Amino acid sequence: MRKTNQKGFTIIELLVVIVIIGILVALALPQLFAAQARGRDTDRKNDLKNVQQKLETYFNDNDAYPAADDIDAAKVTTADMQGPRNTTYTYTPSPSGCDSDSCQSYELSATLENSDDPSADSSGNYVLKSVNQETTP
Repeated sequence: MRKTNQKGFTIIELLVVIVIIGILVALALPQLFAAQARGRDTDRKNDLKNVQQKLETYFNDNDAYPAADDIDAAKVTTADMQGPRNTTYTYTPSPSGCDSDSCQSYELSATLENSDDPSADSSGNYVLKSVNQETTP
């Protein structure tokens, strides 16, 4: 009889390697999900800045911001007001109840997934305010 030298791994060695890989994956996944959330938050911020630019252009042409129900006059579409994961952005003109000739300021806001974001307020919202606000003497 010939004795053969079998080379390979035992089941115990394989199980140890699989457990180690599982632990590494478990440690890495939360970081991956957090990075994805930060990326979506960046998209939300950029979307709001684009809407802000359209509203400021509208203000420069009309000396007022559009009313809440007339935001499409500023070429802001429904798609512009939707963000990642069906986030809806909020446009609030001031004073409340203003018509398209009297809105002198506004706030744009979106809720961020990462409430610890330095640009978020205490409730986890990212808020942009109008640039061309009327100043009172």
